Amino acid sequence: MAEVKILTKNEYLVGHLNEDVQPLVDMVLEKYHEGKKFYEHCPFSDPEDRAIALDFSTQIQSIADQLIAEWKKAFDQDIVLCKPMHDPNVRKGHAYEIWGIVNEHNQGLQKHTHESKNNYELGAHVAATFAIKVPENSGNFIFHVDQNPYIPKNVIEKPEVNKFIMFDATTPHFVTANQSDELRMIISMNFRFEKGTSVFQQGHSDQN
Repeated sequence: MAEVKILTKNEYLVGHLNEDVQPLVDMVLEKYHEGKKFYEHCPFSDPEDRAIALDFSTQIQSIADQLIAEWKKAFDQDIVLCKPMHDPNVRKGHAYEIWGIVNEHNQGLQKHTHESKNNYELGAHVAATFAIKVPENSGNFIFHVDQNPYIPKNVIEKPEVNKFIMFDATTPHFVTANQSDELRMIISMNFRFEKGTSVFQQGHSDQN
């Protein structure tokens, strides 16, 4: 008699919010033109990174709260936003919480992950992306799945305004080039597990 068991799985969450995205587009565009890049504030940012520092507005807080609720409903896990970039703990290994991405014509994002490699427990455990301006042919969000390094595969998520994607922060992903003549705008967020409800405890219990 044989039994099939799951060694590992990597689930992610996709959905839509009902937000008036124009105020977010206006804010990201303003910061974009001001050149408010993350690397000016966060020591872990790459100077070539196009991540844009954003104001923590009431609307952004509302979006974060909605995403937290969606993750809880889907996975029964409690998450909170990572530390604000101005918090001194960011310099001690915490991930920063929120930023904007603007892709011009022919720009994409190379394969990357969101966890803090120097301190995983204090860094991001769940990453999220929320689309606010997505012209036609402006690039796809793609997960790179290489559980078997000899047979890698890509999982494509087509962007839509108000669409969110939430996933394990260690999952490699990238964005294909923007082939339109307009700007593509995304807001990204990092979350961590609440103390006492993290996957670290789940991992230990699974081994018993």
